[in-house]
Amino acid sequence: RDEYQILYGPEGQVQRLLRDADGDGVAEVVVVFGSDGKPERGEIDTDGDGVVDRWEYLDSAGGLEAIGLSRFNIDTAGEPGPE
Repeated sequence: RDEYQILYGPEGQVQRLLRDADGDGVAEVVVVFGSDGKPERGEIDTDGDGVVDRWEYLDSAGGLEAIGLSRFNIDTAGEPGPE
């Protein structure tokens, strides 16, 4: 399977872009697109355990608006860390 996959909706619009960087068959990064065809958010598995632990929300211009982190995988400095 390729490193990148694009999933299309019933009308041919891009809905998701997936990246499986390590080739294990599980995407580490998923970019979710809105009905306008622009990326809305990224869902990222930063530690490769198969669970999304970082969310990046984009504004209408595609710029980073906010970041969400799983509280089950945050070290004391507020950064992603070991579980």
